[in-house]
Amino acid sequence: MAYLANALGDPNNLGCFATPEALAAAYPIGADGYFAMVGTTDTIWAWDSDTSAWADTAVAGPQGPTGYTGYTGYTGYTGDSGADSDVTGPTGPTGYTGPIGPVGDTGDTGPTGYTGYTGADSDVTGVGMLVPLPLPPAISCIAVFLASRCICSSCICL
Repeated sequence: MAYLANALGDPNNLGCFATPEALAAAYPIGADGYFAMVGTTDTIWAWDSDTSAWADTAVAGPQGPTGYTGYTGYTGYTGDSGADSDVTGPTGPTGYTGPIGPVGDTGDTGPTGYTGYTGADSDVTGVGMLVPLPLPPAISCIAVFLASRCICSSCICL
C-alpha cells in the first residue's frame, strides 16, 4: 500500500506514502503548503517551490495513539535441569515437638542379679528399732543413733 488517505481534513495534507518515490509518483507536481508523511523516513515531506521537488523536512510526524494490548503468549517449554551442585544449602528450621505417644507394654522381667558379698560380723549391740515414716520416693531417710538417741527428725525410734 503506497498511499493512506488524509483523515485529518487538512486540504494540504496529502496523506502517508510508503516511500518518497511513491509520493512523487502520486503527486509529481505539488503546490506551496502541500505535505505528506513518508514511511521509510518516518518524516514529513513538503513541496519546495524553489526546487519544484519534494523535500524531506526531517521533522517527525505526530505520535499516534497507543495501540491495543496484544494477547498473552503461550507458556514456553521447561528447560533442562542444571548441573548437580556440591554446595550444601542452609539447614532448615527445627520442626515442632510432636504429641506424647501412648504408654508402651510392660517389659519382660529381667534376670536375677548377682548375690552380693556377705559383710563382716559385727560386735556392736543395737539399741532399738527404726521405723521410718512414709516419705516421697525422692527423699531417703537415714537415722543415725548416737548415745541411744535418734538425731533424725523424719523417724520414730522405738
